[in-house]
Amino acid sequence: MNNKASFILSSELLWWLFVRLGVVITVAVSVFSLVSFGIVKTLDVGSIEESVILHSLMMNEKCFIFHDVRVYPWIVDLQKFKNGFDDCVNGGNFGIKFHLSSTPIEETQFLHKNFFEAHERFCFFSGYRCIEYIFPLLLYENNTFRDSTLSLKMVLKYD
Repeated sequence: MNNKASFILSSELLWWLFVRLGVVITVAVSVFSLVSFGIVKTLDVGSIEESVILHSLMMNEKCFIFHDVRVYPWIVDLQKFKNGFDDCVNGGNFGIKFHLSSTPIEETQFLHKNFFEAHERFCFFSGYRCIEYIFPLLLYENNTFRDSTLSLKMVLKYD
């Protein structure tokens, strides 16, 4: 028997095994990845939720937004703001602290005050998200408009 022929045969066999093993591993990893991607889908909707809440506040005539025949987003009616607006947006998993400032006016109001005060201290824990915004907007008072700033702190709890 020729040793050279057996060496060529065994090297061909090794290459054949390596190629087959590589293909099997690639297929296995691909199938596992696709199956795990299909089964485990977690979406972070935190920023979407806070955006929806914020836009609901800023475009809802039941809240503190100025309206006559139509709603004027980002224009705050001072009288409505002072009266409170705890029933303008439904939901139990968030609370917001608003601070409206315009010389000489400084007003602070809450949306779901009890929730905000109870859960604000948990902002650094998982399951909670706390966001602070500062918005320039117009303030409507006694048929006049003036520049003002609305700062808000929102506490969201995820179940």
